[in-house]
Amino acid sequence: MSAVDEQRKSHYLDSVCQALKSQESAPHIEAFVGMFYERVPTSELLMVPVEESAQIALDFFRFVSQKKSAEPKLRVFNPTKETHGWSGDQTIIEIANSDGPFLVDSVVLALNSMGISAQLIIHPVMFVARDSQGDLLDLKSDPQDGFSAESLMHIEIAYQRQASQLDRIQRSIQSSLDQLHYAVRDWQPMVQKTREIAHELNHTHQHMSPEQVKELSAFLNWMADDHFTFLGYREYLVEDQEDDRVLRAVSESGLG
Repeated sequence: MSAVDEQRKSHYLDSVCQALKSQESAPHIEAFVGMFYERVPTSELLMVPVEESAQIALDFFRFVSQKKSAEPKLRVFNPTKETHGWSGDQTIIEIANSDGPFLVDSVVLALNSMGISAQLIIHPVMFVARDSQGDLLDLKSDPQDGFSAESLMHIEIAYQRQASQLDRIQRSIQSSLDQLHYAVRDWQPMVQKTREIAHELNHTHQHMSPEQVKELSAFLNWMADDHFTFLGYREYLVEDQEDDRVLRAVSESGLG
């Protein structure tokens, strides 16, 4: 960002915070505004009236200020001035979730599967401290002891008129995030399994030539070096059954 753009953005965000002072006395709202809009290109941000940007940030701040569990907090809505403080010709998706890999990709893929494209994605990661009830105590832009990284997403898509479509979008995204949770939870164990299989090929695949073992081992290690997204793993045994050979899943070997 050029010095001029940085100055223009700083002045704009100061105006946003000034517009909020009469509406929200929460001590962390100004820090939230700065982190929320930090990565939004200046040219895009300046196209939105200051008051509208203030209301968008304030409504999202109130939404994420209380989060009771580690489960994603998600809503899909058409904003109205009466309820959200602003209105527009886009449908809004907002998510608060523990930070982790592939979150934005998973949401975008869920939308694409319904033929919907994201027109704008604002995706800050904030470090948040909450009390036992899930109420926001403090937030930082950098890691701190006692603070957890939370991924926040504000996504704008084409206006969806039907309430049933809003529900469908929310269910699809929720399902995608649930599946991602299971995949990510076991991501490192699956990577480790891949490396173990590569290491053991000399013993488990003695029918293969040394060149084939070397090539396959290199390929598996390449996959494990962040070149492949592991979604699931299960171990199978090959067993003879009557006149056929079948695969039998090894109990409790599944990951992802």
